[in-house]
Amino acid sequence: VMTSVLVLGGEALQCYQCDTSNGGCDSPSNRTCGEGEDMCVTYKTSYSSIVGTERVKVEHTHLSCYYMSDLDDYCVFEEASQRVQQGMKFLETQRDPGFRDWKCSVKSCDTDLCNTVNITFNSNTVAQNNTVAQNNTV
Repeated sequence: VMTSVLVLGGEALQCYQCDTSNGGCDSPSNRTCGEGEDMCVTYKTSYSSIVGTERVKVEHTHLSCYYMSDLDDYCVFEEASQRVQQGMKFLETQRDPGFRDWKCSVKSCDTDLCNTVNITFNSNTVAQNNTVAQNNTV
């Protein structure tokens, strides 16, 4: 009886994990997902901001485990986080940080090590293939 429970329970999902803001994703590590993390994701964000006197494009890619129940809200939460950071820059410098051209794409999958670095922005929201993309210009 105990053996059948272990077989039915299976092993935890394995996903690639990396973050371009912490050294890149050239060699992502493997991560065993935690309880409730039921999918692997690749998400990519992009926006432009003013640094010094120049407009700079900022891109971020992240691979990890994630919760299916929170997937649709990821881009909304990430954009809010970036807006708060940009607001803090404004308070520190009293200059408009020029937060513009927000883009966010999320791709999910539910088999071991299925998430990859390769993801492109899509101009509309797509539910097909568990892909969600969101573009906003501010």
